[in-house]
Amino acid sequence: MTQALDDAAQRVSRYLLMQILVNAGFGALFGIGLYFIGVPSPALWGAVAGILRIVPYLGTLVAAAMPIALSLAAFTSWLPPLLVFVLFAGLELIIGNFVEPWLYGTNTGISSLALLVAAIFWTVLWGPPDSSCQRRSPCAWWCWGATCHNSHFSISCWG
Repeated sequence: MTQALDDAAQRVSRYLLMQILVNAGFGALFGIGLYFIGVPSPALWGAVAGILRIVPYLGTLVAAAMPIALSLAAFTSWLPPLLVFVLFAGLELIIGNFVEPWLYGTNTGISSLALLVAAIFWTVLWGPPDSSCQRRSPCAWWCWGATCHNSHFSISCWG
């Protein structure tokens, strides 16, 4: 039992560290993009986006809405707000669908296929609002499978 808890704690701590690093990278890339677009205080909005991205769903919306609203107020053209939206949406799509599953999978010992199956399962079962369980459940299944001696099937499926 202690081994299972230690293993789970180690995997969760690696997951949280990767989440912090991914969000910091997102904020840095977003801030650099805002700088090239010409939005005022790009470092501030990049840091705010990286911090708010930790909050599921609502944080992402707020992090996108604030720089878009600022660019609407600061510029007379529609091009900068559109570029801010495309920048945010593009970074979110690339990081959320490619970088996060790859990093979380390699650093927590869970296969990317398990993450994909969990994402589909939780989204179908509870809908998009509760799909935040998609990355935590494979980690829990792996820890359970690694500590139960009769569950070789679980270990081979989840990592």
